[in-house]
Amino acid sequence: MARKCVGMWRRILISSCLVCFASERGQSLQMEQPPAEEILVAELQVHRRVLALTPEQVAPLIERAIAEDILAQCVLGVAYEGRSTVPKDDAEAIKWLTIATRRGIPWVQNRLGHRYHHGAAVRQDYFEAV
Repeated sequence: MARKCVGMWRRILISSCLVCFASERGQSLQMEQPPAEEILVAELQVHRRVLALTPEQVAPLIERAIAEDILAQCVLGVAYEGRSTVPKDDAEAIKWLTIATRRGIPWVQNRLGHRYHHGAAVRQDYFEAV
């Protein structure tokens, strides 16, 4: 009986420590939230633009992305993944997807998290995937 009580208290203590650790880790994981007036970028809209993208449109698109145009950032991230006429470039795809992720676009966060989870063109990192 005493062993069961000790075992139970150990589990409670360990669980409590894990909850505390997880909540501290979770607070450090919170990303900056986009302003309320931030434009919601629809995944379908981005995919349509990627399909219509020509190589001549890339340079102006990069300029817009550098100037904080979130739609341009998303389009570049998806286009460089090799889903358009733009040559595949994993480093550029990760760069633009990461920027869009920090801006709070959920489907981009999911896409980048999937890459980290599976180690697709990045080092596999479950923590980063979350």
